[in-house]
Amino acid sequence: MKKKKERLNTSGDPAALTQSPFAALDGLQAHLPKTAEEAAAASPPHAELLPPAFTVARTRNGGFPLALEKRRGKVVTVLRNVSGDHDAALKALRKLCAAGAAVREDAIEVQGDHRAKIEKFLTTQP
Repeated sequence: MKKKKERLNTSGDPAALTQSPFAALDGLQAHLPKTAEEAAAASPPHAELLPPAFTVARTRNGGFPLALEKRRGKVVTVLRNVSGDHDAALKALRKLCAAGAAVREDAIEVQGDHRAKIEKFLTTQP
């Protein structure tokens, strides 16, 4: 015959269940922006003084050194002449393109054809 399992005692103070851990956030609502425009206008202090994490040297014609290569039947977008923080550039391009990427010396390789997205991203960079 099976032995009955012991049950946990769930009877307790019902007032403990009515306390919300988010109640302290109500006081902070006055400091939040009211509209999306106000939120966009608010920027971190001294953000314009920070140097960019990475730079991409342009070609002689003034464009960006973007190339499309085929490898084993797959397409890879290659961004060359990247200097600075390669990891920051890699993270930004992965998020932008929603694709895998890798760093090879001074180049970043992104899986797929993302030339238009990367060019638009680099032209809007400060």
